[in-house]
Amino acid sequence: MDLTAFAFALKHDDAQEPSGLFLADVVVIGASRTGKTPLCLYLASMGLRAANVPLVLGIVEPVELYKVDRQKIVGLTLRPDRLLQLRRERLKIMGKGVPVDYASFEKISSELENAERIIRCYGCRRIDSSDMSIEEIAFLIINQKPF
Repeated sequence: MDLTAFAFALKHDDAQEPSGLFLADVVVIGASRTGKTPLCLYLASMGLRAANVPLVLGIVEPVELYKVDRQKIVGLTLRPDRLLQLRRERLKIMGKGVPVDYASFEKISSELENAERIIRCYGCRRIDSSDMSIEEIAFLIINQKPF
């Protein structure tokens, strides 16, 4: 495993260090619970510097994302029913402290519409991860993206 790539993925998880986004081999964007972090860690295990940026309704993505080559950006989406299922599971695990509307169908639909709009705006690749494993998504990224 490439520890440098792994450290990069951890440092740039959830846009924690946006100033380094332009150094990434791939930047994954998407709504919460679409699989961005595990995908980035898997890509790092393959030696790629992967970063991710959450697309949160009402919060503008970091300006540094606009400086990233569009060929390096991948937008992850999910079907609303699948995201609802994942968020309900997270609520069970996390318990209190997570907003109740986090797992409401209305909020999820709004968040996914927002993410789709941003993905279209960037003109980047879009991958529906609803029925795909992390390995399958990584395969698509690696085999259809120049690095």
